[in-house]
Amino acid sequence: MNRTSSSLFSYIESKPEHLMDPVFFRLENDIETPDWIYLSQQKHSFFTGSNTDLRFILGPIKDLKTALNSSNLPSWLIFILKAREAVDNHLHDNKFNVTKLCKELATSRTRLHNKLKIHTGMSATRFVRAVRIANARELLLTTDLNISEIAYQCGFQLPHYFTRVFKEMEGCSPRDFREKNR
Repeated sequence: MNRTSSSLFSYIESKPEHLMDPVFFRLENDIETPDWIYLSQQKHSFFTGSNTDLRFILGPIKDLKTALNSSNLPSWLIFILKAREAVDNHLHDNKFNVTKLCKELATSRTRLHNKLKIHTGMSATRFVRAVRIANARELLLTTDLNISEIAYQCGFQLPHYFTRVFKEMEGCSPRDFREKNR
């Protein structure tokens, strides 16, 4: 369940030809603090297991603009990063959904769904939820906001629904997550 950064570094260093594969991709914001996005070619959803580790699916990206301006990124990854940026930009809007994401990206719902499913294993709806939960994780670790405030800031209208989704994806409640990781 728990993967370490050192094992990821070892993998990348031992197989540099796989840097452009959709399995692992390293975005370097600076040399000391690389961020990771874990992308899978699996045909099933990431959320079918008993515990999902979002740290490797949607890790924090400190400088998304820099990553998007990088000339050596494959087009599929740029598309996914733009989708992530669009969700991040509308994080507080609980009405932001897949239809609005499609308009923001100027693409059809089918194309968005297919690209996300192929490269992340997630449907468009689950991708939006995963970005929201990834942001909630960050807020739980870096702020003293209560769970309801974090739910609202991450676009969840109902705190109990946020708790249910968080528990489904993380395997524990937001409160337990905060207590374990602080």
